[in-house]
Amino acid sequence: KKWIAAYPFTEDPSVLGNNHKQALAMVSKMENRLERQNLREDFNQVFQDSVDRGVFQEISKEEDAAYDGPKFYISMVEAFKQSSKSTPLRICMNSSMKFMGKSLNTIMSKGPATLNCLVDVLLSWRLFPVAFTKDIAKFYNSVDSIERDWHIRRIIWRFKTDEPWRTYITKVVNFGDRAAGSITMLCLRKTAQKNREMNPRAAEKLLKLMYSDDLTAGGETKME
Repeated sequence: KKWIAAYPFTEDPSVLGNNHKQALAMVSKMENRLERQNLREDFNQVFQDSVDRGVFQEISKEEDAAYDGPKFYISMVEAFKQSSKSTPLRICMNSSMKFMGKSLNTIMSKGPATLNCLVDVLLSWRLFPVAFTKDIAKFYNSVDSIERDWHIRRIIWRFKTDEPWRTYITKVVNFGDRAAGSITMLCLRKTAQKNREMNPRAAEKLLKLMYSDDLTAGGETKME
């Protein structure tokens, strides 16, 4: 089972307009940059992984024409995390890209403050004789989105320069969207609360010792 969330907007998403031409210009520049740096295949692998995990889903021209709700495109940006041995190249979403003075993030509410106090988390971690750290993989993609929010986070990509451009929708909450942090943390807390009876101590750690997607906790012994 997965949580499904609707993004909180301060204005109707229809005010964004259809910025397909702008998004196409942005992705063309990125494509040329990746080609020059010989990073095309690396980017394709990361992008395909996102498709396989259900983050992005391609839509046909017929599906595009049949959808009568608001449509908005956001650009992708390649980023590098040299400390990561598995995926040093990451895909970041530019949800702050403006079109006619507005972007996805400018009309989206951030949501409530959901992060635990970092000082409290670190001090609590130091109290355990045996400590550990853990992070939740693909944390921001663990919550599904509603159909309206799929289409206002469209992206454009193609795997080869001689292919036609393809349109994809974003089907999950994604890092870069203003409300993503609050939504994923609220879902994590709801999960811990709903399943508290299964393991009260684990639920308490998730509620009080998580900081974003990182858990710093411990116990009296390694077995614990």
